[in-house]
Parts: sequence; structure tokens; C-alpha cells
Amino acid sequence: MERRPPPSLEQVVEMSQAGKPAEEIIRELQDTRAVYPLTGSQIARLHDQGVPDTVLDYLQNAYAESIRWEAWRRYDNSFYWYDCFYCYHRPVIVVPR
Repeated sequence: MERRPPPSLEQVVEMSQAGKPAEEIIRELQDTRAVYPLTGSQIARLHDQGVPDTVLDYLQNAYAESIRWEAWRRYDNSFYWYDCFYCYHRPVIVVPR
């Protein structure tokens, strides 16, 4: 089964500026399992470009959760979960340009 690619940050800004509700933007990010490792200045820039606070909070929380999950998977249960293709849905980390 093929997934669609996650939206770029530029597309997130475009959706926000076009008036798309924050809940729909977040749902699209969740559907694609997109995770963005953003710096504070990148978050501030996205805020200045009109991305809603709830979307920014989701972006930051999704990245933090991916770090927590990866740490748990590696250190607490590495024997059972290591590279388990069927039981672990890896996030798609999108590095901004």
C-alpha cells in the first residue's frame, strides 16, 4: 500500500493562508505521519506566515513524541521491537530546506 508524501512546510503555510481549518491541516499531517524537526526560529517564522498555533503545537508535539517512542523502542524493548516492520509505524521525518 502506497502512502501519499507528507506536505512540505511551504504547503502547510499555503493551506493556512488559504483559510483551511487547523483541524484539517493536522489531520493531513497525521494521515501522512509527517514529523518535522523544527528549530525555534522556524516555528516563529511559520507563526509569522499565518500558521495557526494549534498546528504549530501539533508539529512540535509530534516531533517530541517520535523521539520518546524511538527511545522507548530502542532501550526498553529492543529484543522484541528492533526493526519490527509490521508492528511499528515509523514516522516520516521531513527535514525543512
